[in-house]
Amino acid sequence: MIQVMRRARHIEPDPPDDDPDDEPDALRGRLAEAHRSVNRAAGRLPGAAVVNARWLLDTLREIVDAAESLDIGSVVFLRGVLDDFLPTTLRTYLALGTPQPEQTGALLDQIDTLQRSAAKERRDAMTRKAHEFAIQASFLTTKFSGSDLDLE
Repeated sequence: MIQVMRRARHIEPDPPDDDPDDEPDALRGRLAEAHRSVNRAAGRLPGAAVVNARWLLDTLREIVDAAESLDIGSVVFLRGVLDDFLPTTLRTYLALGTPQPEQTGALLDQIDTLQRSAAKERRDAMTRKAHEFAIQASFLTTKFSGSDLDLE
């Protein structure tokens, strides 16, 4: 018996549209909501936690404001902090009712960890932008300078 092999037709799906929630304006809206959330909880949080959370949000805003468009690494980081890590940290602390001093210390440590990560992401994003700029300069130099490959 002869087996007939058919080539499976592989149809490429259309690429997904860019998620509008990843755009800088949408992220700025998330930042504004996070600021409002911290402000609403300010009376129930330690003063240092409020100050540090606002500092974190200011650092995140610097990442968003530094570019017209954000690379995927920055978007994933920003959405993670704004949609999960910071809200979860604050919500679970507030759920304690009357926290013990070690729990307050843990809250401050968690916000500090997020702040250090945000500062690193800001540095990394700027490094990536500088690298992209250097690549563009190299491209232009190659494109518009005489080349050994010219056949004239």
